[in-house]
Amino acid sequence: MDVAVELRAILKREATAGLMDIPPDKKLVELGFDSIAVIETVFAIEDKFAIQLELNNEQIAAMTFQDLCDLVDRQLSVKADEIADARPS
Repeated sequence: MDVAVELRAILKREATAGLMDIPPDKKLVELGFDSIAVIETVFAIEDKFAIQLELNNEQIAAMTFQDLCDLVDRQLSVKADEIADARPS
């Protein structure tokens, strides 16, 4: 699963204004995400990847797209490690 592709699709769907391009160095707030759009985006990300983002909505709004990709990648890695550790040896 390509996290960046999936996140880009979520952001485009949840944006309050039509997004054509999502530069990796732009913060969500700079892309026009208001507080409601950030909340909906967080829920969509958590549902899509079956993770729980450990930051509040203000922190996420201040993240760049690349930061968000990195955060989701890290949480998916932690989740995979937890699943592997839970398997009987």
